[in-house]
Amino acid sequence: MSGGRATVHHTRGQRVRQVGDICAVAPEGTHFCERFFVECKHVRSFNIRRFVYANKGPLANYWRKCVKQAAVHNYNPMLIARENRGPIIVLSYPNVVAIDCIIMRVRHAACDVSLFSKLLAKPYTRAIK
Repeated sequence: MSGGRATVHHTRGQRVRQVGDICAVAPEGTHFCERFFVECKHVRSFNIRRFVYANKGPLANYWRKCVKQAAVHNYNPMLIARENRGPIIVLSYPNVVAIDCIIMRVRHAACDVSLFSKLLAKPYTRAIK
């Protein structure tokens, strides 16, 4: 059911600790998972050009949905996405991830785009309160 558990409980007026597609399975991950609503997508094509130039297409739709769902739970949105034969990218609000991991800023979508491989190479810091 992926992240659907939180949606089902939210419609019933119940609050759950797990929201999005990623949850902590060890204490070390709790800080991250209590601050970020993470949505994961792997699709044939998300048409990054349409997203960057016009804020349209599948990637734009995934990002808008992620932002909306994160706001419901008062979390920071993070979209981890990959299209076939492409690198894994991470969309997040501006200035949330390490600046040297960001490959572009998409101002009209209010997000930074980073490479997942660069983010994994960095130690996690508790910058977000």
